[in-house]
Amino acid sequence: MSKLRFDELLSQELAAIISRELEFPDALVTVLYVNCSSDQRYASVGVSVLPEKFTGSALTALRKASGNLAKKLQAKTKMREVPKLSWVFDPTEKEASKIENLLRKISEGREDEITDDDYGF
Repeated sequence: MSKLRFDELLSQELAAIISRELEFPDALVTVLYVNCSSDQRYASVGVSVLPEKFTGSALTALRKASGNLAKKLQAKTKMREVPKLSWVFDPTEKEASKIENLLRKISEGREDEITDDDYGF
């Protein structure tokens, strides 16, 4: 199995397991990617959290649940060894939203409404 397919398999399975096993009452947690090391011993899992103010508590919950998630991932995928999971917040969705907002204002001719906050300063 290629590295890309392996990463995608882990991403899909982790997303499904997290949605079934963990509760985030005030937040939406989405698995965006999994990037495994070449020896498949370690995996960095990129997640987005909305609203962003719950990022810390969501990452803490994911880190605490890593062992249980790994066991379920192993059972689901029949892998002999599951990579050690490390959780990373990925701000891509937030940044994309900022860009979309800027483009919308420009296309509507509302450039005068653009502030430094829109640029992230």
